[in-house]
Amino acid sequence: MSMGPVKVFSSGITLRALFTRGGIVDNDGRKAAGSLLIVPLHGLVLILPSLFVGAPLQALGSLACSLFLFLATVFCITEIVTPSSRCDEAWPPMPDQGPGHRFAYLGGATLLVVFWVSLGTHLQSFAVAEAQNGLPVCAGSLVMTVGIGLRSAAMRVLGAYFVSEPRVRREQSLIRCGLYRYLRHPSETGLLCVAVGGALLLQSLTGLCVVVGFLLPVTLLRIREEERVLLCGFGEAYRNYSAEVRRLVPYVL
Repeated sequence: MSMGPVKVFSSGITLRALFTRGGIVDNDGRKAAGSLLIVPLHGLVLILPSLFVGAPLQALGSLACSLFLFLATVFCITEIVTPSSRCDEAWPPMPDQGPGHRFAYLGGATLLVVFWVSLGTHLQSFAVAEAQNGLPVCAGSLVMTVGIGLRSAAMRVLGAYFVSEPRVRREQSLIRCGLYRYLRHPSETGLLCVAVGGALLLQSLTGLCVVVGFLLPVTLLRIREEERVLLCGFGEAYRNYSAEVRRLVPYVL
């Protein structure tokens, strides 16, 4: 089971906290004005690498870039509109919060770095040779799509229990339905798929290295912190669940 990484605007900012406290969107994060504001900002943040690599403007219109920007925008939108936690402020603070919320912010920031590095290296290679390898584009698009689906499904199953900071409420029961029958942390699996898929789609070996060298360790540290909290909250029930269900990959990892 996962309490879920922070709901991120790609820069690692908590969407729920930022926009609900600012009065831009309601607690469901679905007011039209808020969505219209977030999506263009998301796109502008993503294309920042194009300002520094000297690639021609038409490079952003390539098949790989177009698919990547489209899927990244879909990812941003699903993070906003998928019903989940109404607002982190509705949860009482825990006496021992631990570093879980820091790992959430760090994971969001690292995902942005993966996107930037991947897009930047892709645009540089595009400036040298416009030929695009279709296989990585197809495979990367598929992996990103799977990741978005996993994240969205995990958030829907957890509902109000999908929060940025690992915690357990007194009336909360251990959720083992839906994706959680097969994975303890499907939202983290989805996040990794989005990152790997993006780097693969843009054919960026450097981006894949950032995923393996930085995002994966941060994700594993966050999982360890989440499981500490969940074990304290659910005790033997979560220990038995951990023995039966894998963390990230069904029947493997």
